[in-house]
Amino acid sequence: MVLCTVKIKQAIAGFSGNSTRYIDATDRHLVKDILVYDSAVGSHRIMHHRDVRDTAGTTTVYGLREELYKVAYLDKPMFEELAKTGDADKGQWVTEFTLESLEEKASLKRTGYNKNG
Repeated sequence: MVLCTVKIKQAIAGFSGNSTRYIDATDRHLVKDILVYDSAVGSHRIMHHRDVRDTAGTTTVYGLREELYKVAYLDKPMFEELAKTGDADKGQWVTEFTLESLEEKASLKRTGYNKNG
């Protein structure tokens, strides 16, 4: 997966050839289209993300190998019942988790792209 700004995503979408296609992501409950770029080294999902830096000269692109990440639970999810109020049953989910990288060097972060071109 490649996470980038909208401008970078538009530039990738403009690559020539039949290697660019759009996939409808409605079955994954995503609102926007995902651009998939097929290259000599495989298929890459190109997605823009609002938290990717978008300042001239420091525009950032992230490349992630999704299969090398997993959710690591520090405290397994459990439902805890709270005090009953009238007819309402109340409760809360208690958990603690993080994203674990199984191979840090397999992903990348590149900066310095010109967002205008």
